[in-house]
Amino acid sequence: MAEVVDQRDVQRLGGRCALYPSSCVVWCVISATDSSPKELRILDVTYGEGRFYAAWPVRPALLIGADTEVRRWIVDPDAFIRSSVQTLLPKLRRLGLESFDVLVVDPPWGSKHRSRPQYNVVTDAYAKAILLAALRIADELRIPMLLVHYRDPWIPDGWEPIKEIRFVWFSRYLKQPGSKRSWYALLTRTTQ
Repeated sequence: MAEVVDQRDVQRLGGRCALYPSSCVVWCVISATDSSPKELRILDVTYGEGRFYAAWPVRPALLIGADTEVRRWIVDPDAFIRSSVQTLLPKLRRLGLESFDVLVVDPPWGSKHRSRPQYNVVTDAYAKAILLAALRIADELRIPMLLVHYRDPWIPDGWEPIKEIRFVWFSRYLKQPGSKRSWYALLTRTTQ
């Protein structure tokens, strides 16, 4: 059962959580691992600006970001690979980057973004293609955990949630009235 977390409650914590509430939610989810987050080797296949790591009190041991373009980063990755998720696997192998503890995927999904116009062309089929390509990478490299952020719960066969959060977020724009929800989860592989 997913815990429900309200964006306003996260922002009331102050500090970096006020600026980057999603980062505090990701920290809460990733802290459910058996390892300390500072020991984790993370592959983020939809890196964007690195917003997920902005409020973390510690850096992971390794943070590799990949995305289709370089954006103005909030948190610099240890290394960045300019690539779509669909073409990333051979690039990782060529670079000898094949050992990770967590794969992070946060596909954009279809809503209008005034501050992030790159997401305005997104369809559900595109978001699902990103999720499936990320799953293929996790399966090929035998990455034991997935951290997924998506509009709805997405738990592929052979995986189960360690921690789930239904995040209630609020838009500051009048064209997006009321609350919205998204789903954050840390999944672990159930099959070897």
